[in-house]
Amino acid sequence: MLTDFVRRECLKRRIFEIPPDRRISIKGDLRTEQADSLIDSVNALNEASPVPILCSINSEGGDVEAGLSLCDAFRFSSAPVVALVVRRAHSAALLALQGCTERYALLNAKLGIHNNSLRWVITTEWKPDLKPSLIHAVEERVDELDKNREAAIQVFLERTKLPRADLEGLMNESKLMRTEEALELGFLDAVAM
Repeated sequence: MLTDFVRRECLKRRIFEIPPDRRISIKGDLRTEQADSLIDSVNALNEASPVPILCSINSEGGDVEAGLSLCDAFRFSSAPVVALVVRRAHSAALLALQGCTERYALLNAKLGIHNNSLRWVITTEWKPDLKPSLIHAVEERVDELDKNREAAIQVFLERTKLPRADLEGLMNESKLMRTEEALELGFLDAVAM
């Protein structure tokens, strides 16, 4: 009991000792514009000081490319990026979270992972209805989505240490996790209570 209390208090202190001018947020629908703005903020904060950056996350996800870009920026940051999921980190937001040096979530936050590939939709549902002139363009975009999916899988495999088959099972299931399960699976480093 005392150990849990001490751990909880140390975590609170760790999060709240980060100055307000070193805080950024991933909010709402994560798109390229928000990712670009956050990357610019991380770069400016890195130039200003090596003090940790706090990234609060409350996002249902969005564009996988935006999530990959943020993940890369957080991993490349010279200052540690400490993340706190305050309500939710789904999809691309969960991917961005994996780039952070330290990954925390509040007790009742939710984390979600899903399969971002549309290949099965294109080949089984849309292709018969597409004009031949559009099929090539659609297939190129699907190939790009497959590459992004593989890049996301590699990030998740690196951070969670889950076997690939288990990770893909979670993605195909569109798994929504409570913090305890996300911690057990390796998507988080600790739960902030």
